[in-house]
This record gives sequence, structure tokens and C-alpha cells, in this order.
Amino acid sequence: MYQSKIFGNYVIKDYRSPWAFKWIISLPFLVVYPYSYTPTSRMCREIAFFRYWKNGKKVRTPEIFEVNYKERKIKREYVLGEKLSVMGFEGFKKLFMMLGIIHSQRWALGDTKPENFVYDPKNDIVYVIDAEQSIKNAREDWMAWDVILSLIFAGVYCLIQKNYEFEELLDQYLRFNDSSYIATIAYSNLHKIKSQINLFRLKSPRL
Repeated sequence: MYQSKIFGNYVIKDYRSPWAFKWIISLPFLVVYPYSYTPTSRMCREIAFFRYWKNGKKVRTPEIFEVNYKERKIKREYVLGEKLSVMGFEGFKKLFMMLGIIHSQRWALGDTKPENFVYDPKNDIVYVIDAEQSIKNAREDWMAWDVILSLIFAGVYCLIQKNYEFEELLDQYLRFNDSSYIATIAYSNLHKIKSQINLFRLKSPRL
């Protein structure tokens, strides 16, 4: 059962679906971020984030048309554009730029899968279309988790493409959020991620 269904120019999202957070359950680092699993909490988190960023200049969210708290559903705008997940390395650069902007306002996302973001090339805006794990007034270690998780997703892409320009991604982030603490954690984990990727390559000669 999928969470979201598209109807023309709008989307109906049902937060009662378990589909959304199955991947989170499999993560070995859940203690790092205060994930929410209840439909009501996830819905309220996303609504708060969407309303805060609805008029952002570089980062924006879909307009919410209707909210049904009883059935835990929303009706929101369908955003046209390219998902960052299909844009290659440029998509990851925009992902890290977006994280820097969001973190500069003390928000954390918790779920930074590239398919959660859509790029509007006409207006040069990244839309966040999934923010049900977002938190306002986030701690720095929660924001650092966003960066680390994004490096892991980027690492999978780099493994396939044999492109290891992680530093360029972090530079994009630091242009918009110069937190030395978050950067230090990210850089310290950078080498661990590279080591794991290289180890995987040795075990997978086709890559």
C-alpha cells in the first residue's frame, strides 16, 4: 500500500500507510535521530515543515489544500520537475545545498533520500515533497545525521559511477551552513564511508 496517490495536479497522502518508514526500521543508527512512527506525529511534522517553507526562495514545499486530521490524510499540490534521484551527481550537489539552507534555519529532515526532492529548473528551486520526519529547533547531532545519511546515499551512487568527489558535496553544504560541529562530524565519517565503499568494491569486481 503506497502512501501517496496522484490525481492530476494534486496528491492525496495517507499517513496510516506503513510503507513510508519500513526503510527506517532497518537502519542500525536509530538512536541518532528521534524518528516518529505514529501517523499523527508524522503528519503534524510534515504539515509544520510544508507551511514554514511554502514561500522559500531556493527551497520550497508543495501547497497544502486540505487537511483531514481524523483520517490522517492531506491533499497537496503535485510538483512538476525532476527528482534529484535521477539527476546524477548534480542532484546530490543540489541535495547538499538544500540541506545547508534548511539546517541554517534549525530544521532537520531525518529522511534525505534523493527521491524526496524535486528540482524545478525553470525557477531554480528544490521542492521538499516528503518531510514527515522533520523537526524544528533541531540539535546539531540530528542535523549531522542528515549529512551523514546523505553521504551514504551519495556513496552508493559514487560506487556505481566510480566518482568519489564527496568533498565537493560538503563544500556545497558549507556554503549555506558553516557549522563547524556538523562539518567535523561529516568529515570524520567521510573516511569511514569511503573505506566501506572501497571494501565493497574489492568484494564486487564488476563495480
